[in-house]
Amino acid sequence: MPRLPKLTPETLQFVLLSFEGPDQYSMAGGLGVRMKELGLELARQGFNTHHIFIGDPSKPARSHPHKNLTLHRWCRWLSERHPLAYTTERNQSCSTGTTACLHS
Repeated sequence: MPRLPKLTPETLQFVLLSFEGPDQYSMAGGLGVRMKELGLELARQGFNTHHIFIGDPSKPARSHPHKNLTLHRWCRWLSERHPLAYTTERNQSCSTGTTACLHS
């Protein structure tokens, strides 16, 4: 049987992609908390980790809250347009149909 390579911080980096993230702005449910904790723990273990999410428009597009963790706040234009929360736009779009939801 072939040997699989050992997964170490030197051989692997993680990219977490989620609607929700560690910003209070983007925590609509439990997923944001779970993604925040997962990203922090991977970084603590030495893995280079990138977390991409819909973030707070008042925060920088990219930040480094931990040595091995980079937060990428995408769709800031959407967040700026709907400052109450990203779920407002999502819920409004989804109520008008699947096509609108896919394009928001």
